[in-house]
Amino acid sequence: MRAIIKIMALLTTLAIIMVIGTVAYHNIEGWNYTDSFYFTGVTVTTVGYGDIAPVTDAGKIFTVFFAFTGIGIALFVITSIAEFYFERQQKRLGQRIERDVLRYARTHRRGISRIRRGIISGKIGRVPISRRRRRRS
Repeated sequence: MRAIIKIMALLTTLAIIMVIGTVAYHNIEGWNYTDSFYFTGVTVTTVGYGDIAPVTDAGKIFTVFFAFTGIGIALFVITSIAEFYFERQQKRLGQRIERDVLRYARTHRRGISRIRRGIISGKIGRVPISRRRRRRS
């Protein structure tokens, strides 16, 4: 549950960055909100189509600092979401393996106890003489 709260906080931070960029470009460059939001998204995701670019000096300086901040936050959000996903998958896989091993152990109790004894005594791979089949000539 903590991971979901962390991801929600990061997504909220990313949304705030998008709003800040949109409002800033609207005020600095005089673009409408759609173009400002579009340029903010293109900058934060590092796509950089090049169809819109800041023209004023203040817009260019803001873009430099905004890009460093926005790209860093966006990468951190994406990394955190990927980490959450892969940790969940790893946990599920571990549970499935544990379940399968326990199911196998329940159905093959004698074999498991022999394997366990072999592991403990260090005799894995060795077949006792009494169990070997003798060839008849």
